[in-house]
Amino acid sequence: KYFYLKELGKYSLENKNKRLRALKKILLRLKSASELEKNFLIKKLSGMLKVKLPRKNKKIFLSWDEVREMSKHNILFGAHTATHPILSKVPIKKAEEEIKKSKARIEEEINKKISFFCYPNGEFPDFNNQIKKILKENGFECSFICLPGRNSINSDLFELKRMSVRYEEDIILFKNKLVGIDIILGNIYYSLNKLYSQTKVF
Repeated sequence: KYFYLKELGKYSLENKNKRLRALKKILLRLKSASELEKNFLIKKLSGMLKVKLPRKNKKIFLSWDEVREMSKHNILFGAHTATHPILSKVPIKKAEEEIKKSKARIEEEINKKISFFCYPNGEFPDFNNQIKKILKENGFECSFICLPGRNSINSDLFELKRMSVRYEEDIILFKNKLVGIDIILGNIYYSLNKLYSQTKVF
């Protein structure tokens, strides 16, 4: 059992491990594609494999009532774009529109100013100085990347590292993050990711 798509290559679906390996490779490829190409490949892939693309599952997202309730109790919310494109893969005007729409909608819903932003996908190839400039011009005070590590007084406020906490992680891993074990590994990954983005040839 395998499938082949000219733009993505050949992948085996023989067992669970091979399917997971295929999924990871395809996701990496899609993340490097433009928004138009990404959507085209997803549609083509779903047709070839005869699977229906899932509709948005509202159950996995907070409702606006939940967001307003949390905001009243001092939980801070930030913008993350309107439709979640990788900002460096869309025209700069589209990126600006995504940022502005996201900020305006959240501010309208919770009646508070939004000052924080997080880049979709959030690795170094996914944003640039033009995107940072748009954020600053639209009243954002800082933005977060999706790479782990420690921030310092000298950190770029529009490249703040963070530690993610995922639903499938157990309490031991969570404790490791709290005491900083993951920060050591995160700083190494952060440096390698930045080096890779500077040396990659497109």
